[in-house]
Amino acid sequence: MKKIIVSLTVLLISALSLNAQRLGEEKREKIEKLKQAYILMELELDDEEEINFTKIYQDYQDERKSLRTEAFVRRKKMDSDLENKERLAELSEEEALKMLKKQLAMEERKLKMEKDYLNKMVESIGAKKVMAFKMAEMDFKRELLHLYKDDRRNHELREELMRKRRKMEERP
Repeated sequence: MKKIIVSLTVLLISALSLNAQRLGEEKREKIEKLKQAYILMELELDDEEEINFTKIYQDYQDERKSLRTEAFVRRKKMDSDLENKERLAELSEEEALKMLKKQLAMEERKLKMEKDYLNKMVESIGAKKVMAFKMAEMDFKRELLHLYKDDRRNHELREELMRKRRKMEERP
């Protein structure tokens, strides 16, 4: 009986976790679509430029995501390998150098990818519009952060109001 309860609990937690991941992924996809629409609106491209830029931008985002995921996995592995200072002290110079070189190689790959796609974009829509693209990306990120901060503040205000309401209701 105990095994069944434990198994059902593990199954329930796994299902909830997968559902949360799916919702997180849906939210991420929605934000990406909004970002792309925002960028296209800011760039004011003609039809041909928009078609070319959209294809390049999609490839750019896909490769960026792939590299980010790979970097995250490596960072997690390095963190687990060096979870405490004792392990760092046990690390040989060669091992430390190897880890640093892997980290630098990843940064170089990211930079090369960024350069390659910026060059493709320049060929497609021109340098001035690529600069406008970079500015639109930063502006979108800034706006998203403002929305997130405002949402957090509103959530905190709602929580404070609920606490006050409960206190008022508890009074005789």
